[in-house]
Formats: sequence, structure tokens, C-alpha cells
Amino acid sequence: LFLCLSPTMATTGKDDGRDAPCSTTKRGRIVLFGDSLTQRAFEAPNGWGASLANEFTRTADTFNRGYGGYNSRWCLRIAPHVFSTLGDAYEETFLVTIMLGTNDATTMRDADAQTRNRVHVPVEEYRANLREIIALALDAAMHVVVMTPPLVDHEQRAVTQQERYDDAWLGSVWEDERLRIGEYAQAARDVVHELAKEYNNNAELTSEIGKRLVLADVHEATKEAKSRGEDIFCDGVHFNGAGQTLVFNTLMREVREMKFVQYVEEVPDYPYGHDVRTPKDSSVVEETIFAAHEEFRRSTVATFRTTFRNKAGGNLR
Repeated sequence: LFLCLSPTMATTGKDDGRDAPCSTTKRGRIVLFGDSLTQRAFEAPNGWGASLANEFTRTADTFNRGYGGYNSRWCLRIAPHVFSTLGDAYEETFLVTIMLGTNDATTMRDADAQTRNRVHVPVEEYRANLREIIALALDAAMHVVVMTPPLVDHEQRAVTQQERYDDAWLGSVWEDERLRIGEYAQAARDVVHELAKEYNNNAELTSEIGKRLVLADVHEATKEAKSRGEDIFCDGVHFNGAGQTLVFNTLMREVREMKFVQYVEEVPDYPYGHDVRTPKDSSVVEETIFAAHEEFRRSTVATFRTTFRNKAGGNLR
């Protein structure tokens, strides 16, 4: 049940007879899923998640579901809950981003410490975990973008950790490295390539909404940036402002190809302010503007949703 209260009823409990500008179709949502590189996606300056949220500030709500320190094994454990319990206030999940692998690739320099290393996940298990996470996300969302784990600057990491922990870190059981991170990036590419054959094989659906599963190659983007001498990390693993911008731009190159971007730009939840302040027909009252927008939004949302669900085979919750 969705209740629409008049302005007076909403504040005083008394109905003054005026119709409230009320949308029953609500916004869509975007979900960012991953480890600390996602958890810190809203950091200033230039957080890639905050920048993405800003792109859709009037049309979709962006949820940060990043879990610092998590690997793909632990993320797979919580993924069913994350993708299914964001509430009923949102009509569709337009997009899920997934960026994992940095923690999976972590090993300890100290052999004894490595035997107690719980965060490391072998690349083949990472591949299997990622495949399951993607499938869960595609059951819940129109589109999924898998972001390869970025390059690691091992030299900067060592310097930063020594500054943070003094010599107690270097040579200690806490000294970590991610020398095989490239293998995890390649595994992510391989999984997306394999699954894309299944999820992007409906030509009619692809022509209507774009590809359902795509890759944003953050690893390659960071590798190229470092080869140009760019400073993109704050500690060799996590992004600084320039790195955040690089990730955002790499992601948006793929997102802009998705038809939901055009769709949501056309149908914000309520009319834009300038459409209410200065309508083309100055004789139109604001109640009519809100009502006309709501009717337009209802029909557009219904058409887009029906098109997707029918052609996608109804596998979207």
C-alpha cells in the first residue's frame, strides 16, 4: 500500500482537499558491491561511487555495499542477502558493480604467517566464487559491470606501511604482497567472457537495453596509468583522488552504453524544478504539471519494465 498525503495532511493530519504530487513508481537503484576499494568509493576527493551517484542524483539511488578486508569467499556468503534485501521502495535494480580480487590475491612474505592467512583465496576458487556472485547479481539487476582488481604498487605499499607501522611491519608477519594480482584480473576477464555468451546472447534484448554483463578493465587502466608515471594510489593499494577519477571514467565508458541511462534521464522521480517554475505554457498550474509527469512516468516505466522482463525471460526479481 502506497499512501499519498496532501501537503496539509502530511504535516497536520488534516486533509485540506489538495492532491499531493505523489509518485507510486519511485526510483530505481544502483548497488556497488566489493571490498574496501568499493567501501571507500565515496571518499573525498573524487570517490568513484560518489561520482556515479552524482550522475543519477535525481533518477536512481546508489547503495554502497563495500566490505573492507573481504575476499570473494566472504562476499559470496553475503551476496544473496545483499542483492535481495534492499527494501521494496525501489522498483528496479538498474545496475550492480562488482570489484573483487585484491584481497584474494594477498599473500604474506613470512612463511609461518602465510599458513595463518585467511584472506587469501586461490585463483581457481576466486574464479568460481566470482561466477556465482555474478549470477546472483544478474538475477537481481538489469545490468552488471565486473571491474577487474587494479594493479598494486608494491614499492609504494612497502613505503606507506613502513611509515604507518615503522620497522615493525617490514619483515614481520604482517608484511603482505599481491604479486599475482594480474592472474586474478585475467580470471575476472575470463569469467565475464564466458558468462557473457549466456547473458548477452539475446540480440533483441541487447538492442533494447544494451548488454547485461560487461567488463570494466580497471586493472588495465591502472597499469597504463602507472606506465605513464601517474600517481593514482594513496598507499599502493587504495586509490587517491586521481585514481578514483580513473576508476569512475573506466566504469562510465561501459555504463553509458546501457540504455537505462537514457531511460532514467527522461523520467526523474518528480518533475525538474525548471519545468515547474517556468513551464512552456505559463497558464498550466503546478498540479497539472505533476499529474502529467506522473502519467508519463507510469507509462514509460511500465513499458521499459515489461520489455526487459519479457525479453529477459522473467529472471529478474
